[in-house]
Amino acid sequence: MDRAAAPRLPPPPLPIRLTGVHVRSVRQTSCGGYVALVWFDAGPAHGHADVEFVDASSSVDEYGERPPEEFARAFLKGLRSALEDAGGGRPLHSTRVVLRALRWSVVDSHPRGFEIAGRRAATEITERVRNRPEPPPGERSLTPRNDPPNEKDPRAAQEHPRPPAPPRAPGARGSVRPTDQHHRQ
Repeated sequence: MDRAAAPRLPPPPLPIRLTGVHVRSVRQTSCGGYVALVWFDAGPAHGHADVEFVDASSSVDEYGERPPEEFARAFLKGLRSALEDAGGGRPLHSTRVVLRALRWSVVDSHPRGFEIAGRRAATEITERVRNRPEPPPGERSLTPRNDPPNEKDPRAAQEHPRPPAPPRAPGARGSVRPTDQHHRQ
């Protein structure tokens, strides 16, 4: 009896947003080295794809040339491969990666370096997800709990109370050192 394959559901969305992440893959030797520097953002995917990739890079070299397209493709290949390896053949999270900038060398850059940088990017994403603090019950925020409070959010004062200011002596300017307090008693 032939049974149709069950529809494959996408993995859960990436639970955090990462911005301005930098990875590099640099190996300088007398021959066969590579240089690949990449800045990217990551967050939950918008569609039903396991990995969404957007090349929003406006990088140019010192001659005003854009990077070869094969560098972005190699970065995606390494990223996708490592995310699938981490999840046992499928990414753990539905992830959107936005490529923000690339730096490369006309002489020393090679697609292999960008593929390695993509694998390092996947490792960075999975490590940051693994090491993030757990949100309190009922909170569905996509930002880590230890981010600085948002001054405009009225809940920020409740969630992140500010420590009280240190006591000041009457007429004193600036802060009072703890040793000064002991001498004044």
